[in-house]
Amino acid sequence: MEDRVADLRARWTPEATVAAVALLESRPVAFDLPTMEHDGVTYLDLRGLRIEETQVDKAYLKNVNLRWALFRDVGFKNARFVNCNLSQAAFKDCYLRRAQFEKCDLVNSHFESCDFSQAAIVESRIDFASFKNCEVRLEAIRFRKDASAQAMVRVCRSLKLNAMSMGNFADAGHLTYLEKTQERRALRARGDMARWLGSLAQSLVLRLRRETLAPRALQGRQHRHLRHAAVLGTGAAGKGAVGAHLLQPRCSKGRSASAPSAC
Repeated sequence: MEDRVADLRARWTPEATVAAVALLESRPVAFDLPTMEHDGVTYLDLRGLRIEETQVDKAYLKNVNLRWALFRDVGFKNARFVNCNLSQAAFKDCYLRRAQFEKCDLVNSHFESCDFSQAAIVESRIDFASFKNCEVRLEAIRFRKDASAQAMVRVCRSLKLNAMSMGNFADAGHLTYLEKTQERRALRARGDMARWLGSLAQSLVLRLRRETLAPRALQGRQHRHLRHAAVLGTGAAGKGAVGAHLLQPRCSKGRSASAPSAC
């Protein structure tokens, strides 16, 4: 395998790489780039391509094989990948704002320090894909309906750890729920009912704990607010007047201060 990958990368001479970049930028190419057949479909063969420090914004790639490709500091703003093979490809420090991946193979692909703002990964295989220090939201990914439970567990775990590292705890919470749900689905499919029940019990305990702690946290915040108001109300009237000042209803302007408080 290593020899094969090395051979694929070695074929990318400076001239061939320039031609591939021109193709990604939708510029005319006077170079015969390789193609390959797979399942009756002709793919542009860019396997093992290495591109660094360039912009290919608005690139439109359809039926392109980019397996084992390496992209570092490449701008793919508004790019569109359709039915492309990006398995085992690596993206580092890439700008993927509003990029779209449609029906692509992202199995075992690696994304590090990439910006997926407003991007979309739709109906694509992302088994074993890893995300590290990436700006990617859960709503950007539309999982395939035929994705296996075990694959979903791995993807959700990777996305969860990435969300936690980026301080996106809302997505991390949702991904934890998805991870546990898919974990139970996988365990049940294997007939491992003991671990399935253990996972279910763990989820119920965590849910009850959140529901128990939430009212207490809210109650604590209310108490702190009241204490804060009491401190602010302390003045020349003295310490004993704090409660009365906070709780006493206001009277109309025409009422005497010595009159009974009926308002």
